Amino acid sequence: KTSRTVRAVSVATVFVFALVLFTIVLNYQKLRLSETMITKLEVESQQTDAENITDRKKAEGELSEMNRVAQDLRLLFDTANAPCFGIDKEGKVNEWNKKSAELVGYTSDEVMGRNLVQNFIPPEFQGAVKEV
Repeated sequence: KTSRTVRAVSVATVFVFALVLFTIVLNYQKLRLSETMITKLEVESQQTDAENITDRKKAEGELSEMNRVAQDLRLLFDTANAPCFGIDKEGKVNEWNKKSAELVGYTSDEVMGRNLVQNFIPPEFQGAVKEV
């Protein structure tokens, strides 16, 4: 029971720290969406005539900058000295950094796509975690 309590506290701690870094995850996801939109713009740009070369160059520059920012955010997320994770609208884990795995004992492969509260939070703490 002590091991389970320690694991429950660890999971709850990970959850609290993750909220602090939640903004980073949101920005990373927005960058991925923006990258998709810019890629679509590039394709459309390539289909037009020479008048759109300037727009295409601008989109390429923006894409390059967004890729750099996305790589920086990914590196920050992966190497943070704090547990960081993300969940989607259904509560399923979609991000899990190395520190989370180290502290909680679950690898990224073990948690990805699984409901955080239902699978990793003990029943006695699920109500409080769901409120957050």
